[in-house]
Amino acid sequence: MAQPRNGSANCLRCEPGKATNMSRAVECSLCHAGQFRTEAMENSQKCELCPAGRAQALKGQTGCLQCSPGRATNGTGRQNCSGCIPGQFRDAVMDSKHCRLCPSGFQQPHRGQASCLSCIPGTYQNRSGQTLCSLCSAGRVSAKASSTRCSLCKSGQAQARPGSVSCIRCEPGKATNQTGAVACNACSVGRVRPGSLEDATQCIRCSPGRAQDLRSQTFCVKCPPGQATNSSGMHNCSNCPMGQYRASIMDPKYCQLCPSGFKQPHLGQASCLACIPGEVQIDPGNKACALCKKGKFTPV
Repeated sequence: MAQPRNGSANCLRCEPGKATNMSRAVECSLCHAGQFRTEAMENSQKCELCPAGRAQALKGQTGCLQCSPGRATNGTGRQNCSGCIPGQFRDAVMDSKHCRLCPSGFQQPHRGQASCLSCIPGTYQNRSGQTLCSLCSAGRVSAKASSTRCSLCKSGQAQARPGSVSCIRCEPGKATNQTGAVACNACSVGRVRPGSLEDATQCIRCSPGRAQDLRSQTFCVKCPPGQATNSSGMHNCSNCPMGQYRASIMDPKYCQLCPSGFKQPHLGQASCLACIPGEVQIDPGNKACALCKKGKFTPV
């Protein structure tokens, strides 16, 4: 109580927002910032500290203000609420004494925020209270928002770019049997992967009678006339040896012996040469014809 006038019969109660704990006070003092005094506190001789979760920046106030969203204080007598630090938040319905950590799958790079931001597709965050989401590394992806982890690309797929939302199926002529692949592997010579082959985890061997001497190819090449191969996965066909041949209409896996009466002195031929008059060849598969013996001839 106080009384500023001389000769007064009574002392006056301090009005709300003011107080004094002195006897013979001439006037009441304004409550300091961070304090308050209401009309209901008429018997109190002092101002009270603002409770946790509330603050008051002005003097002479009758109450304290609750911390606004994005701000909080867990101490008493505060003049101002503190902004939530990056990686934390506080919304309007939460306890105003504390900020909370952003949950995994979310980020908050700014101070004093009422909510956290979802990690966008292609990024993730597996820890709480983080300021930024991380890019998925090459070979990993996240297709949804708020992801807490990135998924490995399946075998037959790859992704070279960090921060991607999907994996890419290996293009024809390439394959991979690894998960989390950054790139697909080129089919080696003697192996191919056609575009019609759904399985992108492996390249297939060229079948007998076919070959491929280039990498990253989608088909094998049939052995040309005069060449053949009876093995799979070959990068080239072999020339038919002397005394043998292979025509275009014949099985490309095998060369055939030149028949009797024919020869072939060269490698890689599509046909045999008939013995000329005066020559003979009884056995098949020979590179030359023999001369007729004296006293014998072959009819023209």
